[in-house]
Amino acid sequence: MTPIPPLDLLYQDDDLVVVNKPSGLISESRDPDEDSLVRRVTDWAGRPATLYHRLDRLTTGCILLGRTARFNRAIGLLFENKQVRKEYRAVVEGVWPRRGSAGSRPGWPRLAVGDGKAGRGTANRP
Repeated sequence: MTPIPPLDLLYQDDDLVVVNKPSGLISESRDPDEDSLVRRVTDWAGRPATLYHRLDRLTTGCILLGRTARFNRAIGLLFENKQVRKEYRAVVEGVWPRRGSAGSRPGWPRLAVGDGKAGRGTANRP
């Protein structure tokens, strides 16, 4: 198994931390002994960190974690009132097959090949 790199802090202040979650690390775990992003930030900060959204274990990307009760209340209200916009982008290397794997299983989104430029594909439900 490939070792998971240490924390990649993108931003930090007294209220929050933004971390680039590496692939292979789970965002949070109910098992206190399992390595997770929340556990690493909590250990680093020396106090509990609150996770507001998750990414799958194999997905990498920015994750926001709160560090204070004041910020936790404020960001919680933003999420509750749907005032937070989350954007997901996929970076793919290589040539996507025209037929086969993706979109071929029932219930999976069908992926259409774009115009050949990076980030120009579309995902459509059948």
